[in-house]
Amino acid sequence: MIEPANDLAVTDPGLYGPPASKMDLRAIAIHQRDLLIELVNRDLKLRYRRSYLGILWSLINPLLQLLVLGIVFSFILPLDIEQYPLFLFVGLLPWIWFQSSLMAGTGSIVDNRDLIRRPGFMSSILPVVSV
Repeated sequence: MIEPANDLAVTDPGLYGPPASKMDLRAIAIHQRDLLIELVNRDLKLRYRRSYLGILWSLINPLLQLLVLGIVFSFILPLDIEQYPLFLFVGLLPWIWFQSSLMAGTGSIVDNRDLIRRPGFMSSILPVVSV
């Protein structure tokens, strides 16, 4: 009779080794934090490398969208909403952040396939870097 295969991740201690001590977990957390900081710095340098405005562009872009939408929906197509620019600002900033984070996060895994192929690299850190 053929026996079902056991779950090797649970039964074989050679795959993951013995449970990590608190010092090991702290060292891993420090390593992941340092890796995250370095990857964020690299991403910011690459993103704004050839831009004249640099990181300032990430602030100007939502403000310009706010200005255009505020003018359009306050004067050209007026809406009956009190303090519409504030209402627009509160809704537009989270939407822009969510949209850009989602686009950058999904592309970050494909763009960094060389890092993902390295043994021991946590690919879950890449979307966090781009956000």
